Formats: sequence, C-alpha cells, structure tokens
Amino acid sequence: MLTDQYELTMLRAAIANGTAQRYCVFEAFARHLPRGRRYGVVAGLDRILEAVEAFTFSPDQVLSLLEREVIDIPTAKWLSGFRFTVAVLIRNTQPSEDLPGVAEELARRRLREEYRALARRDPSLARNLRVGRPDLPRNLDDGGLLDLNALPAEQLTTFAGLSPEEATSVADARHHLGRFTSLNELALYADLSEPTTAMLSEHAVFI
Repeated sequence: MLTDQYELTMLRAAIANGTAQRYCVFEAFARHLPRGRRYGVVAGLDRILEAVEAFTFSPDQVLSLLEREVIDIPTAKWLSGFRFTVAVLIRNTQPSEDLPGVAEELARRRLREEYRALARRDPSLARNLRVGRPDLPRNLDDGGLLDLNALPAEQLTTFAGLSPEEATSVADARHHLGRFTSLNELALYADLSEPTTAMLSEHAVFI
C-alpha cells in the first residue's frame, strides 16, 4: 500500500466535515539533484500515470485499516469505491530558446557543467587547461567559470564582481583553509551575503 496512514486520517477528517470531494493538486518532483547540477530532466512520466490509474484499495486493505482503527466505517465505504480522476498538467520551466540570447547562454551553461565535471574527474588536467582562470592566457571557452581557489584577490573584483572588501575576505579565508571545497564553505568562512553567494553560484568552480 503506497499511502501513509496520516493521509488516511486526514481523509477521515475531510469526510467527517464534508470536504472530501474538493479538488486537490499533487506534484511529482525530485527531492534532490545530483551534486553540481542546477537543473534536471524528469523521466518516467508514463510510470507515474500508470501508478495513478491503478491506485486503489483492495477489500483486504480496507478491512485491515478498519480493524486497526486507522479509518472509520464512512471512510471505509469511501475507499472501497475510490479511483483517481485526474487532469495532468506538465510544466516546462526552461526558458524558451527562441528568446534573444537564451540559446547562447544555455550553451554556455552546458559548457560550464561539462568543465565542472572535468574538474571533478581530473583536477590536474583542469588546472593545466586553466579552467576557471580568465586572468591567464588560454585556448578554451569554459563558459565563464571562475576557479575561486586560484583567482588572485585583485582578479576576484574584475571577474567575479566582488567588492574589494569581499575579495579580501575570500582571499583571507582561502589562505586560512588552504582551499575551498564548496560554495557553501566559501560563503561561511568568507562571510559572504546571500546575494553575493547566489551571484557566484552560476560560475564558481573549485579546483
């Protein structure tokens, strides 16, 4: 049975006060994305629809819930004939690539993700390629990544848009720790504001 008992006690209360026939909205979503990912692709919608269509309570399940006093007799009668009646709405949360500049920026975002993946797999190669180092001569486009473990403090203002005070805080924290392992760690030890951290999140890499 794919239902928590508290949901059944809520249903019991809704039947008792006459609100069980109201329309409800449900969402299917991923609780967590893989580390380093800012967006995901939902697959398997057909499996969700099949599960919704087949969702019902067998006589044995209803009897068991009734015997354990999870539900009462009115709720048992309601569940015995229960079937989902649904309308499925699929939302596309990605910006339209027809908008000016969107396709180009999405392409650069993909570049950043690919070079971040390279940095995780082979940090030495990423350093040799100067990933995240727009301050140095190089022959690649990494989508605008910024290696916050390597950029000098004065370049943090130029390329990362930090104020001189923020750049100094980042450099001091980096010197104290040796290197950052994540944006959250950087924000904590450099005491960066939420807006500044959010600004860095799109381009930060830690090599």
